[in-house]
Amino acid sequence: MLTGKSNKNIEKEDPMKLADRVEKVKSSLTVVFDGMVKAKIFEDQKQGITDLRKRTIALAAGEPDFGPPQAAIDALHQKIDTPKNNRYSAVKGKELLLAAISQWLKQTRKLEYSLEEIIASSGAKMDIYLGSLTSVNPGDRVLIPSPYWTSYPDIIRMCDGEPVCKTWAELEDLGNVLDQENIRVMILNSPNNPSGQVISPEKLAQMAAILADKDVLVISDEVYWPITYAPNVHVSIAQFPGMKDKTLVIDGASKAFAMAGYRLGWAAGPKEWIAAMAKFQGQTTSCPSTLSQEAVLAALEKSAKDVEIMRQAYEIRLKKIVLPFAKELGLKYFEPGGAFYFFFKIPGRNDCYDFCLELLEKEKVGLTPGVAFGCKGWARISYAAASEELTEAFARIKKFLGK
Repeated sequence: MLTGKSNKNIEKEDPMKLADRVEKVKSSLTVVFDGMVKAKIFEDQKQGITDLRKRTIALAAGEPDFGPPQAAIDALHQKIDTPKNNRYSAVKGKELLLAAISQWLKQTRKLEYSLEEIIASSGAKMDIYLGSLTSVNPGDRVLIPSPYWTSYPDIIRMCDGEPVCKTWAELEDLGNVLDQENIRVMILNSPNNPSGQVISPEKLAQMAAILADKDVLVISDEVYWPITYAPNVHVSIAQFPGMKDKTLVIDGASKAFAMAGYRLGWAAGPKEWIAAMAKFQGQTTSCPSTLSQEAVLAALEKSAKDVEIMRQAYEIRLKKIVLPFAKELGLKYFEPGGAFYFFFKIPGRNDCYDFCLELLEKEKVGLTPGVAFGCKGWARISYAAASEELTEAFARIKKFLGK
């Protein structure tokens, strides 16, 4: 019965109450620290600071310091005025691009995929998300070896799954872990971000022999595959018996071709899995950037030499600058076999977040704290930077550590 009296004591629900999953997902620490570093660089620019000895040095982001291959730039210039290239493409990407990706996978990993088994998306991260969204049910448990790329656990949480993070030492008895933890999906990343470690063909063969007999799908993130250093070699787990039909291979243009801003990645796997990803892509981003597709198509067809030039440059920096610095300071670290990261234990400290904040504030060097990758007390250096910047940054880090 209405009384005409106001109900002041009735609490109103917050009109901006968001979904519960928002609380489950953390902000990407790599993005957070990269933003802090970029803010410092912007301040330097406003103050006219250009001297290498005084300006901020960015070693936090996982972004190549090279430009895109000239073939990609030329293609972009040539195609931008074509009306059809300013429109939507097919949801999975243009057929010419998918065919080039198919050829790329055949040449680089001896894997054969039809166009039905390939999708291009707005970055490899989107492919990992779509691959997870279409394979992980609420409550499903996903195995993630540690150290891991910072986004894996939160992508799984976004899909209402449960990340299960284990060190490689804890995965020695992989079959038992898969059974005991009731794993539905396993994520692999080789070469690894943040450690640079490469899973050997022998180790992959052992894992494949176990996984092939389990009801477990695999998402294999291989975006750093072109950046490997001898005697390490990259092999995809999809190459082993029984694995191709249960593995989603992730690759992209950001690392191989230094085209991070073009946001173009791709995935290859069973056609049913790819079709499911295409369904979700069609309802979200519609398709990857049409112009980016044209640029990446040119890179895939004409830029093998550019990829090797970058790989050699990273290897020289690692051997001539990074490792001598680490040995001089007596650091504990993962031996990089690929990618462009150096992951080290911070001497005498476990508060890696505060360490990286203080280093940025006091010495103007930007690193990423290891807690972002599941490792407290560690820090990641990206050596995708000019040699003189690395040398100056290491001198500042040495000073900060009191060495």
